[in-house]
Amino acid sequence: MKFLLAEKQKMLQVFDDTGRASPVTELRAGPVTVTALKTPARDHYPAVQVGYGSKRTRSGFRYLREWRLQSEAALQAYKVGDKFDDAVFQP
Repeated sequence: MKFLLAEKQKMLQVFDDTGRASPVTELRAGPVTVTALKTPARDHYPAVQVGYGSKRTRSGFRYLREWRLQSEAALQAYKVGDKFDDAVFQP
């Protein structure tokens, strides 16, 4: 599973060759850090919790989000402290 958190920076317009404007949102996507692993034995469902942003809270990150996984086997691919950036989305 691939996941990433980002902050909205600004809205822009991009013009194509015919002069037609398209709205674009500029995002700042930084590295996310795995902060916790939720296991079915302890939490009743498998999930990965990641943190992103400047360190403002007790957890150390401004944003904490959790992604549920399909199975406990998928949880084996992650460890607390792993970092992911936008390179996971490149072919």
